[in-house]
Amino acid sequence: MTPVGAAQSPAASWPGSGRGGAPKGGPRGPEINITPLVDVVLVLLIIFMVIAPQMQSGQPVATPDVSHPDAEAKGQFDPITVSVTRDGTVWIEKERIDGSGELEAGIKAARALGPDRKIVLQADRNVRFRTVRSVFARCQSAGATGIALKVTTRPVGAEEPG
Repeated sequence: MTPVGAAQSPAASWPGSGRGGAPKGGPRGPEINITPLVDVVLVLLIIFMVIAPQMQSGQPVATPDVSHPDAEAKGQFDPITVSVTRDGTVWIEKERIDGSGELEAGIKAARALGPDRKIVLQADRNVRFRTVRSVFARCQSAGATGIALKVTTRPVGAEEPG
């Protein structure tokens, strides 16, 4: 006990302090409350999420309105779809192709409308690869340079269909 009127050390009045004054485990430093920091970060995140879709590249330009769009130019850059069905039948868009020569002629006619048009080759999964390869080669011999194979992405871990 300290005599009345004697100075008491500040360490002796700390809660949890042992004899002699210092708290157990050494002096505790200041604590930082991170709640306001998290609040500010979340507000900034929400602001960026709202503003980011509204940002555009380039300068804003008011484009002219058209009352009669050019219908011929609409399909000029669309890809030409060549399909091979399960039974091996070849189609260009919705037109059935019967012979080898018709495929080349059909592709040349479709590319005449737009020479930069690419070809998308899609085949049923049960068609033999040699058939798809043959159609691919015939498209190349018709002068097509950009040929893409259309596929369906299977989710990771999914079994291969039958």
